[in-house]
Amino acid sequence: MIDVTIFNPVAIGKTRIDDDIFNKLNNISLELLSSRSTAEDYPGNNHLTLRGGDQRRMWPGESWIKNWIESQAKMYQKQLWEQSGKFGSLDLVPTLINAWTITQPENSYQVTHNHPFGHISGNIYLELPLLDGNSAETDSCISFVFDQHADARAVRFLHVKPELGMMLIFPSWLPHQVYPWQGKGNRRVIAWDCQLLPQ
Repeated sequence: MIDVTIFNPVAIGKTRIDDDIFNKLNNISLELLSSRSTAEDYPGNNHLTLRGGDQRRMWPGESWIKNWIESQAKMYQKQLWEQSGKFGSLDLVPTLINAWTITQPENSYQVTHNHPFGHISGNIYLELPLLDGNSAETDSCISFVFDQHADARAVRFLHVKPELGMMLIFPSWLPHQVYPWQGKGNRRVIAWDCQLLPQ
């Protein structure tokens, strides 16, 4: 079950992934990050939004990852469809086009960005830092940036504190950023993009 909260007109889903899936994804992430980078990985790709840390591409890769991510995106799509009074159609199917894993140490961050090649995107949290005691509430948060004029309640930012095993699902066009932090350990995630394509 995905808990979908609608911030007019944006819907963000939040769920906790099963321990078995978490362990499999965590092992793949660690293995990939221990390998050598390629031209598509950070720091060889100047178009990436990381400021500090490292990144590896996960998809194309193991087929079960594709099937599982697509099933989660379909669940988000269906719940959004039902909560909106069954407005629109479910004829277009979420299809995974990209997935990657990121690790970042303290003082790292991600600049404001969106995912222009997807329609539905997600983040899965595999490792979280132990923040210093004097940290601000937003440190290490993912912060979604809303269009101030489009949101009837004038919500400008939504700061989400990561939780281990949490997955967030959101529209790919939605700008977001990650605040820097100080503390021990890394922030390690899997991010993915799906396109809505005909069956």
